[in-house]
Amino acid sequence: MIELFLKRFFTIETLKNNTISLFKKLECRISFKEVINSVWNSRNL
Repeated sequence: MIELFLKRFFTIETLKNNTISLFKKLECRISFKEVINSVWNSRNL
């Protein structure tokens, strides 16, 4: 019973960590895109 719970808990934890890291990667990409866009816009002005 405890083993099952621990397994479940750990899979949930790893899932959570994976989701968080995925979001961080996405955030980095989005901010990178924004920087490129702002640079591009300032060049065009």
